[in-house]
Amino acid sequence: MTRLILATSLCLTLLFGGVANAGTRQQSGPCDGRASDLKPSYGTVIIDRRVRQLEHCIENRWPVPGGFAKLDYIIERESGRFPWAKNPDESGACHFANPYGSCGLAQHLQRYWLGRVHTFLPRSFFPGRWPYVSSLNARANLIVTVRYVRANGWGAWGG
Repeated sequence: MTRLILATSLCLTLLFGGVANAGTRQQSGPCDGRASDLKPSYGTVIIDRRVRQLEHCIENRWPVPGGFAKLDYIIERESGRFPWAKNPDESGACHFANPYGSCGLAQHLQRYWLGRVHTFLPRSFFPGRWPYVSSLNARANLIVTVRYVRANGWGAWGG
């Protein structure tokens, strides 16, 4: 019972960043501020653990068909849970000026990324950077992914 309470508390803290009345599922607040600050130097184990925590919290906030297992499978298949993954088969860097390449946890095609940010990413989550939030930002990539899937299904990922 204690583990369940601790796990729930951790998820709510990660999801709402310590916002008062976190149980009300407010529309504003970070899902996990630490996820935006991940660095490759943290090591694979820490990155993997934080990405999985972020997946759980975002999927709890915006449930998708197939649940966490499906989301985790897609993220593992697309990027190996590495937030800075880039498709080696396509040339170019992951930025707005280059429409080629697929980047980030869910490997969003860059030519669609900015439109998906405008449609699926709450402005309040990235007030200083919105709409120019990188697809290499783990938190942004997952939020856009789950909200896209809720609206359009898993088709973009062969589901």
